[in-house]
Amino acid sequence: MAMYLIFYSKNIIKLEEIPFEISADSIKDLKNSIDVLDLHTKKNEEPAIILEGDYQYFMYPQSKMILTKWGGDYPGEKIYSFETEESMYEWLMDHVAKKIIGSIKIKTKEGHLRKILVDRIGILYKIFKNDKLKDMILSKTKAIDLPEKAEEIYNYLKDEMQIDNNHQI
Repeated sequence: MAMYLIFYSKNIIKLEEIPFEISADSIKDLKNSIDVLDLHTKKNEEPAIILEGDYQYFMYPQSKMILTKWGGDYPGEKIYSFETEESMYEWLMDHVAKKIIGSIKIKTKEGHLRKILVDRIGILYKIFKNDKLKDMILSKTKAIDLPEKAEEIYNYLKDEMQIDNNHQI
């Protein structure tokens, strides 16, 4: 039974070829479980994005999943699953943008931008091409007396990148 479900989840066989009845909801739950197990076998892969503070994003576009890992005093990891690849990238851009400005407190004018150390997919460029996310970052940087031009903030965030697949804005 398990092999049929694994073959179905990998698109090797069709639903009609399974020799027993199973509901569509059960198949979806099992497929998600198989995808999560598959992610755990790929832990040797390099993260697509690494932020300061030991925050890492591992991407699995085929499965439409992202594994986040973080270190520090309370290390952990979490898996996010998405309906479409587009929604996965939208979530990732939003999440990374919020992590970049997460420590900035507007009322006390304290904090700093979290830099991206590794960006294998050009996420910083995509964030700065999205007006809503770019404006969110710029509104926070004004509170801590950083430059107000998007290009200067973009270059500041790229400053210490070890792997950089971004374009100039």
